Amino acid sequence: MDTMTDGKMLSMTLDHWTRKFRKACRISGKEKILATAKAAVALTRREMDAIKLLSPGMGDYEAWTEARGLYCITAKPLPELLQKDDEDDDE
Repeated sequence: MDTMTDGKMLSMTLDHWTRKFRKACRISGKEKILATAKAAVALTRREMDAIKLLSPGMGDYEAWTEARGLYCITAKPLPELLQKDDEDDDE
């Protein structure tokens, strides 16, 4: 079974977001996208761990396929990606 590292999940999430949500990513900027993606991966990891507790024998990859749609591989961009950083305006 394939182990899903946080790095793999982050890479897949960023790839999905930059391809599917180009406008939202342009609005947010690279730093915000990376921070939001890291948070999404952390939440997804927690969901994966919970799924694996409920389904003994399930591996990381299977848990990833179950949990990825909540925060990482979404049909719509997360609201955080649609907001421009207010800190950028202060400079």
